[in-house]
This record gives sequence, C-alpha cells and structure tokens, in this order.
Amino acid sequence: MLSIIVPVYNRENLVGETIESIRSQNRTDWECLLIDDQSSDNSFEKMKDQIRGEDRFRLFRRPFDYPRGVSSCRNFGFEQSCGDYIFFCDSDDLLDSTFWNAYAPHFEEDPQLDYLNIRFARFCDSPSRLYRKSPVKPTDLSILEAIAGRKLSHATASFIWKKEYLASQAFLWDTELICGEDREFSFRMLSGNSVGKAISEPVLYYYRKHETETRTTVRKSRGWQKQMLGMEYRIVSSMIRQAKEKEESSKLIDFLGDNLRRLMKKSSRWGNHEFLLRFFELSKELSLSPYAKRKLDRSFYVSQCFLPFWSFWTQSGK
Repeated sequence: MLSIIVPVYNRENLVGETIESIRSQNRTDWECLLIDDQSSDNSFEKMKDQIRGEDRFRLFRRPFDYPRGVSSCRNFGFEQSCGDYIFFCDSDDLLDSTFWNAYAPHFEEDPQLDYLNIRFARFCDSPSRLYRKSPVKPTDLSILEAIAGRKLSHATASFIWKKEYLASQAFLWDTELICGEDREFSFRMLSGNSVGKAISEPVLYYYRKHETETRTTVRKSRGWQKQMLGMEYRIVSSMIRQAKEKEESSKLIDFLGDNLRRLMKKSSRWGNHEFLLRFFELSKELSLSPYAKRKLDRSFYVSQCFLPFWSFWTQSGK
C-alpha cells in the first residue's frame, strides 16, 4: 500500500484539486494523510468536508509539540502512515489517475528496491498546459552521480520510497532548515546503502509552478543564504566521504569538483568569506585531475578577488 503524505498550510483554494487527483487513483491500495500545519485560513475545514466518510483519507493537525513547517508535517505524517511505500506530495500539485497503477509494479517485480526516481512536469494554470518536464537520467551515470551533476532532479516529487528503508535512517526531514530541505533530504537518503531505479516514462506527477511572497522575501535574507551554504557544505562533505570510502567513479569526483566551484562562486556572490574558504579546503580532499584542479584553484582566486565587491553590493541592499 502507498501512503501519500500531504502537508498543508493556507491552501484552501488549491488543496481541493490535489485531493480530487488523489481520489481519482485507479488502484485502491493507497491512503492519504493530510497534515494541516495549523493553517490560519479555512484549509482544515475545507479538507474535513471534502473527505468526510472516506476511510482512505486521514486528516490531522500538526501537534503543537512539533515545530512549524513542511518538514515537521512530513515527519509527523510518516509516523502516522500505514503503507509499505511513501510518497510526499505538495498540497497544490496533482497526480494523474494512473500514478500508483503505473509505478507499483516496479516494486512488485523487484522487492529489493528502496526507492523509485520518477519524473514530473511543471504547469502554471492547468496540467493540460505542461511547459517543462524534469530531466531523464543519463544512461552512463548512476542516480547519485546524475543528481550530483544536476542531470537529474532531487525534488521531493522525484521519489517514491520504501517505508522500511526510511524507517532505518537516523532521522528524516531536517526541521531546522528554512529552504532547500528537499535537496538535503534526498542526498542524505541516497548516501546510504540503498537500491533504486530511475523511471523515465510515464510522467504522471504535475508540479504547480508559482512564486510566493514568503519564498522571495526569505531568499533576500543573509541568514537564509548562510543556512543554504551550510546545507550544501554538509551534502558535499558527506558525498566526498562516501566517494573516498567506496572508491566511486571519476565522473562523480568530477561532478563534486564542479559543485565546489559553483559553491565557491555562490559564496563570493553572497559575500560569505567563511564558506568560500571552507569549500576550497574541502576541495583538497578530492583526487582531481591536474586540469580539474587548476580550474578549481582559478575559481577560488577569482572568487576571492570579487568578494569585496559582492560584500559591498549585498550590504548595500542591491
């Protein structure tokens, strides 16, 4: 059985569509857990009316002894779930009616699978107007290599997990992160000894694309920037440690080097000298080719040169 966990906060105008898309599943071995994050609008009452009398839907309010936020709601939903498999769904997105019918057979055919990596498509107004699909995994890369090289999506909607595998982890969603929790979660889960499979077709999850004031405002704060750099540092350092322990392929090493170059540039652009140095020190643990090492060293020195300019720019509120 699949447990679909949906955290909800102030989505009274959209969550109804999500519920209807889940209800339309043409397999019956699923349950849906709606976790209201103490919404200030009528989301809870609307959901309660919409699912009244349906056993496969269960509605909860986040307990007050759990922190606020999407990660906390997902953790709580996982604890309440009864299914063998877990899918974390956003409260404004949509599932095709054949979603679970198409993906369940992969788990049935291979009981060793800990997760499926699936694709999704973005839409703005209607799922009939899809404008971009998440990428297909390159055939010459592992799932972890592809995600590390940004060739494959790490988004929450990209994974269906075996509950037994998630339950074996030290913890699930990091409730202290403001943003980027899906990236941190996916990398940490994939860094274990997991068995997965990437499915390129069909695309049966529809991701609603829209900007929110909260997201835009948060991204301007230096506290958010420092937290994001700290999260990226944990991810890359963990992957480097894993690559050294397992003697991973040179492709993954190259991807990690490219990621560190990108993160040094980002640290410089955000005026953060501390993380610029930390990422450069981390790069010394990689067995890079002479050419890749020269590229990375050059990026570090260029980033250092531009750091005073970016620091002035960000402090000036530009």
